[in-house]
Amino acid sequence: MHPQSRTRASLAAAAIATASFANASIEREFAVSAGGRLVVDAEASDVYVSGGAEEVRVAIARRGSRDADILEDFDVDFRHAGDQVEVTVRVRDRSVWRRFWRDRGHLRIEAHVPHEFDASVQTSGGDLRVTRLTGETDARTSGGDLRFEDVDGPIRGRTSGGDIRLDGTTGLADVETSGGDIDLGDIGGEVQAKTSGGDITVEHAAASVRATTTGGDITIHQAADGVQAKTSGGRVRATLTTLTQASSLTSSGGSLTLHLPERAAFDIDAKTSGGRVTIAEAFAVTTRGTNSKNKVSGTVNGGGPDVHLRTSGGAIRVQTHRR
Repeated sequence: MHPQSRTRASLAAAAIATASFANASIEREFAVSAGGRLVVDAEASDVYVSGGAEEVRVAIARRGSRDADILEDFDVDFRHAGDQVEVTVRVRDRSVWRRFWRDRGHLRIEAHVPHEFDASVQTSGGDLRVTRLTGETDARTSGGDLRFEDVDGPIRGRTSGGDIRLDGTTGLADVETSGGDIDLGDIGGEVQAKTSGGDITVEHAAASVRATTTGGDITIHQAADGVQAKTSGGRVRATLTTLTQASSLTSSGGSLTLHLPERAAFDIDAKTSGGRVTIAEAFAVTTRGTNSKNKVSGTVNGGGPDVHLRTSGGAIRVQTHRR
């Protein structure tokens, strides 16, 4: 356990005032061990966190007026207790908040940490990027994009005004945006993705996928099991390599395409108000009740998990794919 320490950068402002532009950038280092935690709570800042260092190194600089004293407009606080480092940045005068965006005078915070480290990062006005970490990651911004690269462990990401891109992780991917696209790569755990204004794309998920958008398409190139996908304004396309859980594809304004293994056994309930339901001939379908060109209900290959397909504005296609 390292001795508790605390550095309040703002307290040094008076002593530094005689040195012109002395705080155009601020740098600090903290001795920690692997398995610790970084906590960043910032305003008007882009935040970049990367693993691979032997200690925690934090650098803060202006993005616009690089020669201006940071402490004239911001309070910056560092806290270090054991293997946890906390960085807090606050705008001093909220009446000039908009100026930081207009003049590009907001901050860039770079934090280098050990490879095995947890990160909890929050900013009220910028982008977040996390790379080369093994641990739990929680990232939130109210005004920018989220980007994750080479992160092993569960990821939780929230943004109110940007896109989310996650190249890959071995754990859970739980991401949500109110105003952008979501692009997920190779996910080793479950996927929970939600956007109110964009598309959702998942390259590969080793577990189930739950994806919801009110204004775009959903494309799941490959999922290992059940999919719950819903959009109010686009099409849905999904490919499952196995089917042991119930799945549902729903759209209020687009077509649905589901690819399944030829030998997949399931119960199907498919209906469209604006197109035709087509099921590949390779599937052995036993219908039940009243069926038509836009409605199919029954069992496939003897029956199994429920597959629910609904759209109000397009065709429904259930096709085979090879393993």
